[in-house]
Amino acid sequence: SKKSAVSRKQSSPPVLEFEGVFEGVRATFRVTCVMGHVFRLDFAEAYRDWDACDPVELWDAPLSRCVTSGAVARSLRESCAEADCLVLFLDCDREGEAIAFEVVEIAACRRVLRAKFSAVAPSDLARAMANLADPDERLAQAVSARQELDLRVGVAFTRYMTTRFRNKYAGLDASTLSYGPVQTPALNLVVEREDEIASFAAEPYWTLELKGASILAQRSKWTR
Repeated sequence: SKKSAVSRKQSSPPVLEFEGVFEGVRATFRVTCVMGHVFRLDFAEAYRDWDACDPVELWDAPLSRCVTSGAVARSLRESCAEADCLVLFLDCDREGEAIAFEVVEIAACRRVLRAKFSAVAPSDLARAMANLADPDERLAQAVSARQELDLRVGVAFTRYMTTRFRNKYAGLDASTLSYGPVQTPALNLVVEREDEIASFAAEPYWTLELKGASILAQRSKWTR
């Protein structure tokens, strides 16, 4: 905007406007943002109570999507209400592509384009605007699959472990034994390293130190 943007509203998330050129035509640009994912995935209401079902049922339990922030959803709808084109500047990775399609679903704009960029310098943004393309639904679907797996695996095993082991070990200091496809392997790496440190047996070792000009000269002669 070359510092010409003005705030359209003061509430969060912010909405800025400025005049510019889009596809060779004078246009009004309206810029706003989201805060992470616009939707979150969860189990249907009947399966959210731990005592309502066996953890194994969660593998096939129906899922539901709900808006993470009403304020963000309203801002997107209001900002795109009169727009001719929606340009998505979400992060250039699979997660960003997934959020981009969530924005598309909320905004319901007639035309949608995707910007690809790796920096936010003016030259990079101008290059991205000059090379707009269609968003990639396959990347978004990959994230959706990962989200469903994370939810089903994480919740099913968390509930199973917590109910099975909570009253069997007096030393447990957590009311919930959490399991996650990422956090659990990472925890295993930490535990393995801790075991290595705890079982380490010190052994004597020696080091060589060369001091003085004469010794350094001899070392130089030997290495030739």
